[in-house]
Amino acid sequence: MQFWNTYFLLFIAVASFAVAKKPEESPSNDKDAAITGKLRMIHEKFGEGYTKGNTEYKKYMSRVLEAIGWASERVADKNRLYDEYQAYNKVRLDLEEQTMKRIEEIVNNILLNLPKKSKCVKFYSKQKDTLKKSLTSSNGDRPKILADNSKTCEL
Repeated sequence: MQFWNTYFLLFIAVASFAVAKKPEESPSNDKDAAITGKLRMIHEKFGEGYTKGNTEYKKYMSRVLEAIGWASERVADKNRLYDEYQAYNKVRLDLEEQTMKRIEEIVNNILLNLPKKSKCVKFYSKQKDTLKKSLTSSNGDRPKILADNSKTCEL
């Protein structure tokens, strides 16, 4: 019986030591916590801009969500993904802004000043529709779509 009492006390002592011991705070844990927090913020902001139907954006969001679960030893990979996403998203939002400006120009300036039966009305309406669809295209495709749909109607 004394054996079991000693064994029990030893077990309690080891268990309480394990529970009481806090994980060591290290610079790498701090860096991991910081980058994981940034990745979580990106994932929480899911949907900023024209993202519905944008497969390129959804792939980035999947990668961000996956990276949140990576071990702290992969902090460099998390940082690399964060930087890559930030660059991608900046370009995406800039292209969206340029596209929206062109759509607004077509709707608010060009189409309003054309005779309704003009051949150019159809030309600019097609540009507007193409530009609207391009808002969820990949960053690689959008500059050409924007350039092609920024041309002037020639009669």
